[in-house]
Amino acid sequence: MESKDLPALLIIALLAGFFLFHDIPQEVGDDAITNGNAALLINQAHETGRSAQEIFEEVSKIPGANRTVSPWVLRFMGLGTPLWTSLVAMDQRIFGVSSFHELLLASILGFATVLVIYFVGKGMYGKGAGFLSAILLSTSLSFLILTRCASGFLVLMSLTASASAFLFYRAHRVGERRFLWAAGMALGFTFFNGYTLSFLVVPILFFFLLWNVVSPGPMRTPMPEEQGPRRLGGRDYMIFVSLSLFVFFSLTVAWSLYANLPPSET
Repeated sequence: MESKDLPALLIIALLAGFFLFHDIPQEVGDDAITNGNAALLINQAHETGRSAQEIFEEVSKIPGANRTVSPWVLRFMGLGTPLWTSLVAMDQRIFGVSSFHELLLASILGFATVLVIYFVGKGMYGKGAGFLSAILLSTSLSFLILTRCASGFLVLMSLTASASAFLFYRAHRVGERRFLWAAGMALGFTFFNGYTLSFLVVPILFFFLLWNVVSPGPMRTPMPEEQGPRRLGGRDYMIFVSLSLFVFFSLTVAWSLYANLPPSET
């Protein structure tokens, strides 16, 4: 980040901060209720040593239980979108069970997403594009509703997928391995988020790589402040894939152990 970015970032931060943090509601959406329940029960499984799936089934048999506490729904939200649920579970352990803290966590992630979009737009198309993209996202009704209703797995999808795609782009733009490796780690978090659309970033990166190899000229035009990128090799891509798989499987195993389930069950 450069000093000349500060005015734009200040405007973005004030606008996004107002829409995301002003008068945080006390009510949450269905996704947040189910995720909160799943996180609470997974914490209980961790504390008691019982299987999370066993607790899911037990709770679903309580008279009056509705569809949001069925074993399938709890399993899908708690284990099918584990990145968000694990963050909610940690939030509950630190601050206690509170809809406010779940909403606040979603707003923080939404705020981070807006900032990432600014740097994505700036890095790919210039400062003006980044500024406009961040402003449009921070005032987007659908984005604000999903964030302020604490549908955090959808916010995380945007955050992690955008970060991994941009780091992959940046690696080829400047020819730096460190950006490619960072993209691999970000991609591992994207996979661990678990939401179906998160996996769309893979074909995007694949077709970008094909385009970059077949028609390398535009992507390898040096930026004014750079000496010019060098070609990334097969070893770099192997490390990229290895890092993404390592992060994904490490997080999966850790979350499975926390929920007292075998990794194949997550």
